[in-house]
Amino acid sequence: MFDAKLYAGEGVKQLAEGVYAFIGHDGDSNYGFITTSRGLVVIDNDIRSVAEFRQAIGAKTGQNAKYLINTHHAFDHTSANHIFAREGATIVSSATCRQVMVETGESKLAAMRASDAQIKLLTEGVNVVLPDLTFERRLSLHLGSHHLELIHFGQGHTPGDSIVYLPEEKILFGGDLVMNGYNPQVREGNPYNWIDFLEEMEKMSIATIVPGHGFVAPQACLGRLKSYFLAMHQNVEIMVKNGKNLEEIQGNLILPAYREWGKVRFIPDTIKIMYARIKNDNKF
Repeated sequence: MFDAKLYAGEGVKQLAEGVYAFIGHDGDSNYGFITTSRGLVVIDNDIRSVAEFRQAIGAKTGQNAKYLINTHHAFDHTSANHIFAREGATIVSSATCRQVMVETGESKLAAMRASDAQIKLLTEGVNVVLPDLTFERRLSLHLGSHHLELIHFGQGHTPGDSIVYLPEEKILFGGDLVMNGYNPQVREGNPYNWIDFLEEMEKMSIATIVPGHGFVAPQACLGRLKSYFLAMHQNVEIMVKNGKNLEEIQGNLILPAYREWGKVRFIPDTIKIMYARIKNDNKF
């Protein structure tokens, strides 16, 4: 049974034998690592927190990563790829994630450097390091007693999102397809596909979820995020039918049930995408 007290808070959380989550500070990105008899698996990374993350890995395992999984291409999930690659890790992602990194990785890194002095300093002399091993829809990793299922549904949060599922432990590392207590970011995504993907995950046997942002959660957080998207669509549709334009909706739409969720800066993008969909065909 899920124990909210056990998994609340930031830092390292042991979820099962050899399975750990690293929960970021104040809604920063979350990561994971799994010790197996065939080597260490790491899930995601960020150059801004990699020193603390690697210290936690070292304290629990004393190992370098054999595999590094990128759940999607975003800077806060891939920007320390070069560090793990230098230590010998094979980087794994969906084929679409890798393609997005090929097409936009260096330009996005340049933009991040230009806008953030800390990132400029941390990434001096660094280039985007791409995944070595890719898959289209599913990839199974059988590593001793641990079985990992990597699943790419399609474009949800980003074009290349993947989840990492451990069926024996009933643990899901959701990447940014799963958020707990934070507004989702859909600037590069599709909220309608995202709803479908959440429903697919709800069919899976899951006891514990490591979201991309927020505390470790039970499977119920999938339904709560789905309800968020449905409520957002319903409210945007009502306001469109009442003659409101995009700017009016973005400035006035409030979902009371989700008022406490963080990262409110992402709400206008979700409204914009839903507004366009509703205006174009007025169909869900």
